[in-house]
Amino acid sequence: MKITFVLIVFNDDFILEPCLKSVLPYGEVVAAEGPVKFWRDKGYVYSTDRTNAILDKLDIPTIRGRWQEKDDESNAALSLVSSDTDFVWCLDADEIWKAQDIEAVLRILETGTVDSMSFKATSFFGGFDRYMTGFEENFEVHRIQRYYPGARFTTHRPPTINAPDGTPWRHHRHMGHVKTDEIGVRFYHYSYVWPSQVKGKSLYYDAMGGCIPDWYSAVYLPWVTGDSEDKHRIEQQFDGVHNWIPRRRGPCRTAQFTGEHPAEIQRVLPELRARLDGELALE
Repeated sequence: MKITFVLIVFNDDFILEPCLKSVLPYGEVVAAEGPVKFWRDKGYVYSTDRTNAILDKLDIPTIRGRWQEKDDESNAALSLVSSDTDFVWCLDADEIWKAQDIEAVLRILETGTVDSMSFKATSFFGGFDRYMTGFEENFEVHRIQRYYPGARFTTHRPPTINAPDGTPWRHHRHMGHVKTDEIGVRFYHYSYVWPSQVKGKSLYYDAMGGCIPDWYSAVYLPWVTGDSEDKHRIEQQFDGVHNWIPRRRGPCRTAQFTGEHPAEIQRVLPELRARLDGELALE
């Protein structure tokens, strides 16, 4: 059985290297790099951080370009998948998988009883000690789908490949995020950690509508720099910390992380914390 990890990426060097190192022992990674229209309109032609240097350092097959939207970029990456691949595993540059969880997933796929799988995420907020619960924790993240030559993504949100009969693989033999969480498998999502990362995310999603006005200055920054009372007040006011408006996403409060970070994160955690401290010092 062959797995290929599919990545789209733009200015995502935060944990890109440990992200790739966590999956490379289990399959090939292919990538598409470059801005979608939102960032193209702001003058970007390619990633301006270390993203491309990391992809090159790890010899990741990459197609580079400027894309209309993430659907197009996803299909560009998919064009690099070899024809003998059995499953594609969508991967974000800010997520890490523990080795034992990948191996548990592979054992399930090898049974031949599922066509797609989705998962829950432990999504960290403002650092490495607290994560988002509620809406964010219970969101179904589609990651794995069966592959066949000529397959295409019909959407990026959620990542969707149709089976040969024209219906999404998740309408066939699908193992959903509740079941995978019950067996102890989820991924670790470092998606709301660094100010520069969060600013970019906020700008992109603000353009779609439905976000808290001036969320970065009203929620993220005062929460990260505040004391426990400030954090409590902000979470009370906004029913959590996520950038979507509360009535759209429901509660999304933070909780103390009591588990262990994946090994690839533990190896570089001092550097990651230093980057966070350095960025906050400039705010």
